[in-house]
Amino acid sequence: MEHLVVASADTNMHGANKKNIFIARNQNGEKFGLALIYPFFDYDLEPEHPHNLYLHLHVEQERDEKNAIKDMLLKKAIQRATEIKAEEKQSKTRLYACFLKHQQEEINYFLERGFIHDEGMQILERYEQTDLLPLSKTRGLTVQSWKMETETEQERFIETHREVFPRHPYNTESLQKIRSQYG
Repeated sequence: MEHLVVASADTNMHGANKKNIFIARNQNGEKFGLALIYPFFDYDLEPEHPHNLYLHLHVEQERDEKNAIKDMLLKKAIQRATEIKAEEKQSKTRLYACFLKHQQEEINYFLERGFIHDEGMQILERYEQTDLLPLSKTRGLTVQSWKMETETEQERFIETHREVFPRHPYNTESLQKIRSQYG
């Protein structure tokens, strides 16, 4: 453990800014784990928590020192979260991670380090073999298929999608790929 180093990554991955990625490596450069922080700021969508930092913490394999590696990564992530809060001039910031209920080991790890259970999540599931219930019509709303046949329509879709999903924007090529897969 004394030779384990946690450092910022030198490349971007999964949309995270490289200043928000930390990788734990041993002296031989073998990767043991990583921590990623994804800032999410939205005052309209989340007025109670407009400044959120999603944390993904992962150790590559089962190791005796798994929690010690996580602790080192978590320490770096908390330091970076504090920096982001100051950079954004926020008085309130939430650093959080999400887990499904079967991930009890991960949940316990965070609870033991002072994190609190914040809110529940509903998992919605539907089996394809069952028929859909009939939908009731909403006054003033029409649902129809949009083929996006013209370049102007495709650009309009891309721009609208960027407004809704700014972290995962489409471009012309990615839209064409999806359209070719799903007709």
